[in-house]
Amino acid sequence: MSENPQQPTTNTEQPRRRGISRRQFLVGLGVGTGVLAVGAVVGGPIIVREGRLAVQQAVLNGDGAPSAAPPTNPLTWFEIDAENKAHLYIPKIEMGQGIHTSLAQIAADELEADWDTVIVHQGDVDRGFDPELIFTFGSTSITSLYAPMREVAATMRYMLREEAAAQFGVNVEDVVAENSECYLASDPETRKTYGEIVAAKSGEWALPEVEVALKTPEQFRYIGQPVKRVDLYAKITGRAVYGYDARLPGMAYGAVARPPRFGATLANAAAGDAESQPGVVAVVIEDGFAGIVAESRTQ
Repeated sequence: MSENPQQPTTNTEQPRRRGISRRQFLVGLGVGTGVLAVGAVVGGPIIVREGRLAVQQAVLNGDGAPSAAPPTNPLTWFEIDAENKAHLYIPKIEMGQGIHTSLAQIAADELEADWDTVIVHQGDVDRGFDPELIFTFGSTSITSLYAPMREVAATMRYMLREEAAAQFGVNVEDVVAENSECYLASDPETRKTYGEIVAAKSGEWALPEVEVALKTPEQFRYIGQPVKRVDLYAKITGRAVYGYDARLPGMAYGAVARPPRFGATLANAAAGDAESQPGVVAVVIEDGFAGIVAESRTQ
């Protein structure tokens, strides 16, 4: 158990008033799928209102004006499966700076997830990817997603408590969520894992009608604390996948002849017998440019 177990929230839940509106939450509504999925659209206008990314908006629009419309896909997307794994789809690109771990800490804290159950995925075009919000400069990853990720995770935690209460036959105020489990405050031995709650769910999930209380700093378990990096093992074992590893049917590879020093320009170039070499698709020579297209990087 954590040093600061979450207490039943009898008096802290209020009618819904939050930075993310109800319309911006998305819930996976599949019945009998054994998965609880919750996401939120947290695009430009929300971030501007929160005062998080004024610099980014100025860069995107050229004049600092807010984006014309928020994105329609969720930028933050979480899933709990029947195996009690917490899948976090994160829209920020991990380039060694540790943001996947940092954002996972934020989400796992509010979700009350066991750190060893957390699996971080790079958001794709279906879950969490928005080309306008992939920037990672100036600590924008944390400042832009800290509040939204906490709200989504806290909402998911409350939904799990509500469903656990229904399965236990008690009120939600009688249920505590902690370490990827829900248990009765009056009888801690009566408990279920998040995965068991999800697997036993019948019917559709629904968003809570109240504003879910966020943790206070004194209740944080992971935020501000050292944890195992979520990406380190894959990187040191060579299992990590990078953009460089992309493969598509019929994909070719291009290479450019680089100048030997800064400021140098191409005077002339000749294809020679390059086009006749195995695997070479084309040799491209234009004004000030020389390159080659081949079937593989080594060709």
